[in-house]
Amino acid sequence: MERTIAWLQKYRTNGFDNALADAKEIDNDMDTEPVFKENRIRRKKRTFQYEAKDEPVQSPQESFTIGYFNLILDRAISSLEQRFQQLKSHDALFGFLFSFHNHTKAEIRVHTANLEKSLTVNGTSDIGSYMLAEEMNALKSVIPEEITSQPSKILSFHFKGNSYVDFPNFWIARRILLTIPVTVASDERSFSKLKLIKTYLRSTMTQDRLNGLAIL
Repeated sequence: MERTIAWLQKYRTNGFDNALADAKEIDNDMDTEPVFKENRIRRKKRTFQYEAKDEPVQSPQESFTIGYFNLILDRAISSLEQRFQQLKSHDALFGFLFSFHNHTKAEIRVHTANLEKSLTVNGTSDIGSYMLAEEMNALKSVIPEEITSQPSKILSFHFKGNSYVDFPNFWIARRILLTIPVTVASDERSFSKLKLIKTYLRSTMTQDRLNGLAIL
Protein backbone atom coordinates (compact mmCIF):
# COMPACT_ATOMS: atom_id res chain seq x y z
CA MET A 1 0.00 0.00 0.00
CA GLU A 2 2.87 2.39 0.71
CA ARG A 3 4.26 1.70 -2.76
CA THR A 4 0.84 2.33 -4.27
CA ILE A 5 0.52 5.68 -2.49
CA ALA A 6 4.07 6.65 -3.53
CA TRP A 7 3.25 5.76 -7.15
CA LEU A 8 0.07 7.85 -7.08
CA GLN A 9 1.96 10.82 -5.65
CA LYS A 10 4.59 10.50 -8.36
CA TYR A 11 1.91 10.09 -11.03
CA ARG A 12 0.19 13.25 -9.82
CA THR A 13 3.40 15.17 -10.45
CA ASN A 14 4.30 13.97 -13.93
CA GLY A 15 1.52 11.65 -15.00
CA PHE A 16 -0.66 14.17 -16.78
CA ASP A 17 1.73 14.56 -19.71
CA ASN A 18 1.83 10.79 -20.20
CA ALA A 19 -1.95 10.54 -19.97
CA LEU A 20 -2.29 13.39 -22.45
CA ALA A 21 0.06 11.66 -24.90
CA ASP A 22 -1.96 8.43 -24.64
CA ALA A 23 -5.20 10.35 -25.18
CA LYS A 24 -3.77 11.99 -28.31
CA GLU A 25 -2.82 8.60 -29.73
CA ILE A 26 -6.38 7.37 -29.13
CA ASP A 27 -7.72 10.50 -30.82
CA ASN A 28 -5.52 9.90 -33.84
CA ASP A 29 -6.75 6.33 -34.14
CA MET A 30 -10.34 7.56 -33.97
CA ASP A 31 -9.69 10.42 -36.44
CA THR A 32 -10.75 13.05 -33.93
CA GLU A 33 -9.04 16.28 -33.02
CA PRO A 34 -7.38 16.26 -29.55
CA VAL A 35 -8.49 19.67 -28.36
CA PHE A 36 -9.74 20.79 -24.96
CA LYS A 37 -13.08 22.53 -25.26
CA GLU A 38 -13.24 25.91 -23.62
CA ASN A 39 -16.32 26.66 -21.57
CA ARG A 40 -17.67 30.15 -21.24
CA ILE A 41 -16.32 31.76 -18.08
CA ARG A 42 -19.02 33.15 -15.85
CA ARG A 43 -17.94 36.14 -13.83
CA LYS A 44 -19.88 37.42 -10.88
CA LYS A 45 -21.00 41.00 -10.94
CA ARG A 46 -18.94 43.06 -8.56
CA THR A 47 -20.73 45.15 -6.03
CA PHE A 48 -20.07 48.80 -5.24
CA GLN A 49 -16.56 49.54 -3.90
CA TYR A 50 -15.43 45.97 -4.66
CA GLU A 51 -11.78 46.37 -5.51
CA ALA A 52 -10.64 42.73 -5.65
CA LYS A 53 -9.57 41.53 -9.07
CA ASP A 54 -11.08 38.54 -10.80
CA GLU A 55 -9.28 35.23 -10.71
CA PRO A 56 -6.75 34.77 -13.51
CA VAL A 57 -8.14 33.13 -16.60
CA GLN A 58 -6.95 29.54 -16.97
CA SER A 59 -6.59 27.65 -20.21
CA PRO A 60 -8.92 24.69 -20.75
CA GLN A 61 -6.00 22.30 -20.24
CA GLU A 62 -4.98 23.91 -16.96
CA SER A 63 -8.58 23.90 -15.80
CA PHE A 64 -8.89 20.19 -16.60
CA THR A 65 -5.61 19.41 -14.84
CA ILE A 66 -6.51 21.25 -11.64
CA GLY A 67 -10.23 20.58 -11.45
CA TYR A 68 -10.32 16.98 -12.64
CA PHE A 69 -6.98 15.16 -12.92
CA ASN A 70 -5.37 16.41 -9.71
CA LEU A 71 -8.68 16.29 -7.85
CA ILE A 72 -9.20 12.58 -8.54
CA LEU A 73 -5.65 11.67 -7.57
CA ASP A 74 -5.81 13.75 -4.38
CA ARG A 75 -8.99 11.98 -3.34
CA ALA A 76 -7.49 8.57 -4.13
CA ILE A 77 -4.34 9.30 -2.12
CA SER A 78 -6.32 10.68 0.81
CA SER A 79 -8.67 7.69 0.78
CA LEU A 80 -5.82 5.19 0.82
CA GLU A 81 -4.00 6.97 3.62
CA GLN A 82 -7.10 7.15 5.82
CA ARG A 83 -8.47 3.70 5.07
CA PHE A 84 -5.28 1.81 5.79
CA GLN A 85 -4.34 3.59 9.02
CA GLN A 86 -5.65 0.60 10.95
CA LEU A 87 -3.39 -1.77 9.02
CA LYS A 88 -0.40 0.48 9.69
CA SER A 89 -1.09 0.57 13.42
CA HIS A 90 -1.41 -3.22 13.60
CA ASP A 91 1.76 -3.66 11.56
CA ALA A 92 3.65 -1.37 13.92
CA LEU A 93 2.59 -3.53 16.89
CA PHE A 94 2.57 -7.06 15.49
CA GLY A 95 4.78 -6.80 12.42
CA PHE A 96 7.89 -8.05 14.21
CA LEU A 97 6.16 -11.38 14.87
CA PHE A 98 6.33 -12.10 11.14
CA SER A 99 10.05 -11.44 10.78
CA PHE A 100 11.68 -11.86 14.17
CA HIS A 101 14.45 -13.93 12.56
CA ASN A 102 15.71 -10.71 10.96
CA HIS A 103 15.63 -8.61 14.14
CA THR A 104 18.39 -8.25 16.69
CA LYS A 105 17.87 -8.95 20.37
CA ALA A 106 17.70 -5.25 21.16
CA GLU A 107 15.13 -4.60 18.43
CA ILE A 108 12.96 -7.47 19.64
CA ARG A 109 12.98 -6.07 23.18
CA VAL A 110 11.78 -2.69 21.91
CA HIS A 111 8.94 -4.29 19.93
CA THR A 112 7.88 -6.57 22.78
CA ALA A 113 7.83 -3.63 25.20
CA ASN A 114 5.50 -1.72 22.85
CA LEU A 115 3.29 -4.78 22.45
CA GLU A 116 3.04 -5.31 26.21
CA LYS A 117 2.10 -1.66 26.69
CA SER A 118 -0.67 -1.86 24.09
CA LEU A 119 -2.07 -5.05 25.66
CA THR A 120 -2.08 -3.65 29.20
CA VAL A 121 -5.47 -2.89 30.75
CA ASN A 122 -5.84 -1.71 34.36
CA GLY A 123 -2.22 -2.56 35.09
CA THR A 124 -2.52 -6.12 33.81
CA SER A 125 -1.02 -7.35 30.54
CA ASP A 126 -1.58 -10.58 28.62
CA ILE A 127 2.14 -11.01 28.00
CA GLY A 128 5.47 -10.16 29.60
CA SER A 129 7.75 -8.23 27.29
CA TYR A 130 11.03 -9.50 28.76
CA MET A 131 10.01 -13.17 28.67
CA LEU A 132 8.53 -12.78 25.20
CA ALA A 133 11.81 -11.36 23.91
CA GLU A 134 13.75 -14.23 25.50
CA GLU A 135 11.37 -16.79 24.03
CA MET A 136 11.63 -15.31 20.54
CA ASN A 137 15.41 -15.28 20.64
CA ALA A 138 15.38 -18.94 21.70
CA LEU A 139 12.85 -19.83 18.97
CA LYS A 140 15.07 -18.54 16.18
CA SER A 141 16.86 -21.88 16.15
CA VAL A 142 13.66 -23.91 16.62
CA ILE A 143 11.10 -22.50 14.19
CA PRO A 144 11.92 -22.82 10.47
CA GLU A 145 12.37 -19.39 8.94
CA GLU A 146 10.18 -20.24 5.94
CA ILE A 147 7.04 -20.44 8.12
CA THR A 148 7.77 -17.35 10.20
CA SER A 149 5.44 -15.19 8.12
CA GLN A 150 2.55 -17.67 8.49
CA PRO A 151 1.09 -17.40 12.02
CA SER A 152 -1.33 -20.30 11.58
CA LYS A 153 1.47 -22.70 10.62
CA ILE A 154 3.56 -21.57 13.57
CA LEU A 155 0.66 -22.30 15.94
CA SER A 156 0.26 -25.73 14.38
CA PHE A 157 4.01 -26.27 14.75
CA HIS A 158 3.83 -25.40 18.46
CA PHE A 159 0.68 -27.41 19.10
CA LYS A 160 1.92 -30.60 17.46
CA GLY A 161 5.21 -30.48 19.32
CA ASN A 162 3.66 -29.33 22.62
CA SER A 163 6.24 -26.54 22.69
CA TYR A 164 3.58 -23.94 23.47
CA VAL A 165 3.90 -24.95 27.12
CA ASP A 166 7.55 -23.86 27.13
CA PHE A 167 6.86 -20.59 25.26
CA PRO A 168 3.59 -19.28 26.73
CA ASN A 169 4.10 -15.59 25.94
CA PHE A 170 4.87 -16.28 22.29
CA TRP A 171 1.87 -18.61 22.10
CA ILE A 172 -0.44 -15.92 23.51
CA ALA A 173 0.96 -13.20 21.22
CA ARG A 174 0.37 -15.36 18.14
CA ARG A 175 -3.18 -16.21 19.22
CA ILE A 176 -4.00 -12.53 19.73
CA LEU A 177 -2.53 -11.75 16.31
CA LEU A 178 -4.79 -14.32 14.64
CA THR A 179 -7.97 -13.34 16.49
CA ILE A 180 -7.80 -9.57 15.92
CA PRO A 181 -10.08 -8.74 12.97
CA VAL A 182 -7.99 -6.55 10.69
CA THR A 183 -10.07 -5.33 7.77
CA VAL A 184 -10.68 -2.22 5.70
CA ALA A 185 -14.19 -3.27 4.68
CA SER A 186 -17.21 -1.54 6.16
CA ASP A 187 -20.73 -2.83 6.57
CA GLU A 188 -23.26 -1.54 4.09
CA ARG A 189 -26.43 -0.17 5.52
CA SER A 190 -29.28 -2.54 4.80
CA PHE A 191 -31.70 0.28 4.03
CA SER A 192 -29.55 1.45 1.13
CA LYS A 193 -30.79 -1.59 -0.82
CA LEU A 194 -34.33 -1.52 0.44
CA LYS A 195 -35.46 0.38 -2.64
CA LEU A 196 -34.48 -2.62 -4.79
CA ILE A 197 -36.77 -4.87 -2.77
CA LYS A 198 -39.73 -2.68 -1.93
CA THR A 199 -40.57 -0.55 -4.95
CA TYR A 200 -43.69 1.43 -5.74
CA LEU A 201 -44.96 -1.60 -7.69
CA ARG A 202 -44.45 -3.76 -4.62
CA SER A 203 -45.66 -1.35 -1.99
CA THR A 204 -47.24 -3.87 0.39
CA MET A 205 -45.87 -7.19 1.61
CA THR A 206 -45.71 -9.14 4.81
CA GLN A 207 -42.77 -8.81 7.19
CA ASP A 208 -41.68 -12.41 6.57
CA ARG A 209 -41.47 -11.87 2.83
CA LEU A 210 -39.53 -8.62 3.29
CA ASN A 211 -37.06 -10.37 5.59
CA GLY A 212 -36.63 -13.22 3.15
CA LEU A 213 -35.95 -10.92 0.23
CA ALA A 214 -33.50 -8.90 2.31
CA ILE A 215 -31.55 -12.04 3.21
CA LEU A 216 -31.43 -13.07 -0.47
